[in-house]
Amino acid sequence: MLILIAVFIQASYYNLFADRLSASTIFILIETNTTETIEFLGAYLNFFSFILLVCLLTPLILIKFINKPFNIYLPEKALSIVLLLILLFVYQYKSLANHNLYNIAFNSYQDYLEETELYDEFGLDDPIGEIPEVIVKTREERKVFVMLIGESTTRHRMSLYGYERQTNPKLEKIKEELLVYRNVISPHTHTIPSLSKLMSFKHYEEEGRLDEGTIIQLMNKAGLETHWISNQKPIGLHETLITKMANASHNLHFLNVKNYNIESIHDEVVLEPLKKVLQENEDQFIVIHLLGTHAGYANRYPPSFEFFTDIPPILNDSAGVNVVNSYDNAIRYNDFIVSEIISEVKEQDAYSYVLYFSDHGEDVYQVHDGASHTETKGTYPMYDVPFILWQSDSFRENFNINFEPDRPYMLDDLIFSISDLSGLKFKGFQFKRSIFNENFKERDRIIYNKKNYDSIFSR
Repeated sequence: MLILIAVFIQASYYNLFADRLSASTIFILIETNTTETIEFLGAYLNFFSFILLVCLLTPLILIKFINKPFNIYLPEKALSIVLLLILLFVYQYKSLANHNLYNIAFNSYQDYLEETELYDEFGLDDPIGEIPEVIVKTREERKVFVMLIGESTTRHRMSLYGYERQTNPKLEKIKEELLVYRNVISPHTHTIPSLSKLMSFKHYEEEGRLDEGTIIQLMNKAGLETHWISNQKPIGLHETLITKMANASHNLHFLNVKNYNIESIHDEVVLEPLKKVLQENEDQFIVIHLLGTHAGYANRYPPSFEFFTDIPPILNDSAGVNVVNSYDNAIRYNDFIVSEIISEVKEQDAYSYVLYFSDHGEDVYQVHDGASHTETKGTYPMYDVPFILWQSDSFRENFNINFEPDRPYMLDDLIFSISDLSGLKFKGFQFKRSIFNENFKERDRIIYNKKNYDSIFSR
């Protein structure tokens, strides 16, 4: 039975993603909660998986119901020798073990525990951290800086970026107040690896820089009161890397404690805590982590946002209509949430900004015939994310942004851009890594398997 389970999982994975199950996949599963696992299975298991399961179970069922018993005689010594030879063969040819599901899972879990111990040593949940010589540009008026993190949202399904359907009616009304960047990508197509780079100094040239500090620790050192408001669950099998980073905040607001696949917790749940936080008269850095357009799209918005019901323009037939419509409706609801957050910050008499982006994108019947985000079969909608900045009048008048909407930028440099935008400098700060700076320099955008994004997806 264990062998059949292994065959089913590995064959299904290869069918879906055209690659063998790897340690990185196991890492993601470990840091995923039960709800997200159920949603993953609902979104990805297909007809092939069903047929494979039937083929694997049929012989077992037939054997179970065969009336005539049969025995195979094999001497005990001979059986022991056969098993020993099999074990020696597997040990000698380690490549076989390297592709064995249980071997991969066991070794990956051991590696994960070791890496988690390193995270503890790095002190990612320490409010101060190790960022040296932080210099703050002082201002008399109150500062309110908001970093708004979306989920699984590709910019290609936003009318603000030219999509045919009106998925951004609210943001389009205030378009003149926004800086809309059109060439920003995420470093990964999954939340945990992507945010681990977005929130820290870690990037593809130097993977081991997690110990140098995070955006939260930087803002703490700058003297801002930090808040983390999240509609995402804080833990999976273990406390996640992102939760450790969030724990460095002065104030934590984890709002999603229910099974959000069964009981829909919509992102408007973040609005009330935000209002209360904004009532406090202090300099603030607020991170808001949304569920956004996470898989299980129809669960991401209330019935009142069931707006698109016709056949989408991107489809040639009726296949995928419900999925595409649900995703576009989720984008439209996300538009409402982002605009509401901007409105709340706008009401404050403060030197403020709201920076919105998504952790990664999603391919929903755009390149692939289905809905997914995976690096092994990565497509440009999975990497292409919205990156939008709103500024208060005071901020716009006093901070000069070198705005070039088509700058090729990858979010693993976000800590430099956020620092620049917030008037902070530190030892090792690089102007060339800030998208907002006149000294910005383009760099290779390296993604999965050390591939250059701009070479693969030249359009």
